[in-house]
Amino acid sequence: MQNASLRCEREALERKLRKAQEQVDSTSSTVLFLSKQVKEKEGKVKEAAFSVDNMKGSNKWVRFYTGFDSITKFDAFLHFVTQDPGVCSGKIRGNIARGRLDAGPHSTLSHADQLLLVMCRLRLGLLLQDLAYRFRISETTVSRVWLNWTEVIQTRLMQIPVTCSPKYVQAFEPKRKLQHRGGDALTLLDCTDLFFEAQSKERTPATGPWRQPYRNHYVRRGYALVAPSGYLTFASGTALGDGSTAAEDEEEEEEEDEEEGAEAAAGGGGGGERGLAGLKLPTFFTDGALTEEQRGLSRQVLSIRSHVDKVLNFRFLKCVYPRTMESQVDRAWTICSYLACLLHEPMGLR
Repeated sequence: MQNASLRCEREALERKLRKAQEQVDSTSSTVLFLSKQVKEKEGKVKEAAFSVDNMKGSNKWVRFYTGFDSITKFDAFLHFVTQDPGVCSGKIRGNIARGRLDAGPHSTLSHADQLLLVMCRLRLGLLLQDLAYRFRISETTVSRVWLNWTEVIQTRLMQIPVTCSPKYVQAFEPKRKLQHRGGDALTLLDCTDLFFEAQSKERTPATGPWRQPYRNHYVRRGYALVAPSGYLTFASGTALGDGSTAAEDEEEEEEEDEEEGAEAAAGGGGGGERGLAGLKLPTFFTDGALTEEQRGLSRQVLSIRSHVDKVLNFRFLKCVYPRTMESQVDRAWTICSYLACLLHEPMGLR
């Protein structure tokens, strides 16, 4: 009787074991099936994503969205922008060698994709909403990437020495001499107009030979500045009046700059630095002392006019922006001017 009872218990346990095993096998199959589906969908999403990785096989699209002829040149520019830790600190997060970034702001994009985002906006004038949709991130993240990267790119590009032929500086019009607050006499070349929306309260009649009342837009000017040593740099500011001297214009701009208070000092929107009063020149601009790296990066512009034509291929500079974006557009003018030197060789140089 006891043996029969034990056999019954064993058979019952074996049935339970077989049933449990069948459930485990079934669950494992389900997990494997779902994992396979997830991987397939991830692959399709990755293939459809707007990213540098999906452009590597087509120089045509790299050129269209970034201006660089190949992904190799784009990667070289990325390395140049991010290789100075002091400049990138607090602006660009993560270790570029790992491909992905540390947790924190805009951590879903690699460094390459963040640079692609900035170049797309400069090249095509895309809106923040458009970029957020393309890169599948929030508009806030797009804005943060744009502001941080343009600041870093401007700082790095202004370390590149650019020279121009005195022949074409002499032939360029309009131009004027500007006595910079540092004591150096610079040649100011008036290159192009940058357009902004005028507020309704500003559309009132005003006196003066160059005033244009009731206009929806007002302009800031994109300038090229030439040092006596032949070095060239780029800046933008309020349009200098036709009826005053450069020195008087700068004095008026300095007064306006002081009235802006903390907002102007921070370089934010709402007017920002007025004119060229707050101009920051490259360190080598007056003394001409270059590092070994700078000598290797140096560029030369033969014709200022043809150079400006290439700068205006960046459609961001052709749009009309609100007053609060003055500082961003000023920075974009400088960046695009230097990028034109890098993207178009030869330009009367080697």
